[in-house]
Amino acid sequence: MTHKYYFEALDKTLRDICSSVNPKNEELPFGGKILVLGGDFRQTLPVISKGTRAEIVMSAINSSYLCDCVQVMHLTINMRLMHQSNILYREEVERFARWILHIGENTIGKESGRGIEVEIPPDLLIHSNGDNFKAIVDSTYPDLHNNMSNFDYLEERAILTPTLEIVEGINNYVLSMLLGEEVKYFSYDSICHTAASSSSDDDIYPQ
Repeated sequence: MTHKYYFEALDKTLRDICSSVNPKNEELPFGGKILVLGGDFRQTLPVISKGTRAEIVMSAINSSYLCDCVQVMHLTINMRLMHQSNILYREEVERFARWILHIGENTIGKESGRGIEVEIPPDLLIHSNGDNFKAIVDSTYPDLHNNMSNFDYLEERAILTPTLEIVEGINNYVLSMLLGEEVKYFSYDSICHTAASSSSDDDIYPQ
């Protein structure tokens, strides 16, 4: 989600520009222009480096002076399910959507000393015998060895993690499964301004 300062800067800019056409536009939000914004405050708030909870909340647009001029409209229809003919898949997605909504509205879970504890449905859990990387890779990419070159297989799957440390661990585990010698390619972070050009991969992707 974008920091409220960006919206406030846009508001002041449009007021300044539009007031050259009509001086009254300087008193109107965004210079009289209508803006349509989309988002969910229950999901990703603006990122404040080492910020406190109060600082993060205050950085959102609903803490801005512009919030008084906003008309909030709630979307209640799951468009993903509208054209889904598979009844079982539709019911599964609808059940998952309701569960996510209950979490967002804080209507599910039990109070504890650390906050709200939410029970994860069994079908969403990945069970591990100790090697967590193996468990999540095998669950997400079953029969990976035989699908290394199957682009459709790879495009349909992804693993999301909360930290770069876990990303590196998963990447290292998958790389250890691949056959062949590992090669690291580095990218340039600056361009050499020269008249000469090169088509060599070694020049473009140095090892």
